[in-house]
Amino acid sequence: MGFKEWCVGQITLPGNFKQILNSTNPTKESPGQGLEVICVGLSRTGTSSLKAALSIILPGKTFHAMDFLNGINDEESYQFWKALADDSATADNIRNFFSCRNYSAVCDVPCLIYWRDIVKAHPNAKIILTTRDPAEWYKSINKALLPIATQIRRWAWMLRLICYIFYRKCFQIDLMHILFHQFYRKEFQQESSAIQFYHEWNDDILANIPHQNLLVFD
Repeated sequence: MGFKEWCVGQITLPGNFKQILNSTNPTKESPGQGLEVICVGLSRTGTSSLKAALSIILPGKTFHAMDFLNGINDEESYQFWKALADDSATADNIRNFFSCRNYSAVCDVPCLIYWRDIVKAHPNAKIILTTRDPAEWYKSINKALLPIATQIRRWAWMLRLICYIFYRKCFQIDLMHILFHQFYRKEFQQESSAIQFYHEWNDDILANIPHQNLLVFD
């Protein structure tokens, strides 16, 4: 099993994630016109179902955490996400990354972490905010994502060693940290502070995206 397969296997919760990834129309491979939809709802608010729906509706594919992991061994992808994390990616860099890979929409981490940069690069894109009951949301991430983030952070040194032994490279672990960066926040350690973070996140979206360009999907 390769590192990519292992990574994808760690986050196939629920089990339909891999099916959703595989269901993306395989004929959508030519460069597209860029992002038409940017989803800014937090993970575990229906982003995988939204990916499946948008992949059918839109002319291109929808970028999700599963797509990010699918390219975990791609050095070009690493350079892009590193630049985005370092705040050195230009609007052209962002547009080219998604259009050359024929993505029409983005959702879930890590894209939602950099939603301001992505929206700025695609001013005509429609914005979708997915929501759910905050208590149920926290239960979901606490079960499905926070334990994985904790293990990756704890065993990063060992994962780097494994990657170097097999690939003579270990940038994959930097990509994993970019993917799980949001879940390292101290707010996620307690339900009350995580729910406060949830409300503040949504309030920030509502305050900064014009209402005529925003769809709130519950």
